Amino acid sequence: MAAVLALSGLVTGPAGAAPAPVAEAPVVALDTLTFGCEGSVPGVGGWHHYRSSESIAGHPGFRLGYNGTVTSETSGIAVQVMGFEDGRMVWVGVGLREAGWGAQVPWGNTLAQPEIRARAVGPGGRVSFGPCKPW
Repeated sequence: MAAVLALSGLVTGPAGAAPAPVAEAPVVALDTLTFGCEGSVPGVGGWHHYRSSESIAGHPGFRLGYNGTVTSETSGIAVQVMGFEDGRMVWVGVGLREAGWGAQVPWGNTLAQPEIRARAVGPGGRVSFGPCKPW
């Protein structure tokens, strides 16, 4: 019986003690991932990722060309595209966009799904990109 009481004291604290306050975790904007080549970019949150369902096989020295559009009536949308340098994934900034855009990024000898990420500066908008189908 004494062992049970001692163990209970370890879990709940001494008799009559108030429970310790629990610190609430700060709200953190999580990234989102959409499989598809277009979607809404909410005006809140972190980066919103859009990934093609098709993979692109590169070769040494290969560069992947991206193109797309941004629709935002009140603000621009920051766009970055995924590439690979020396086998490591990198994000290349395309800039703050309000219309069509294009970029080429190093891809190299990599098999992966093209992906962009976008973040709204204001209330949000829509983004689309290619390539989404193998050529």
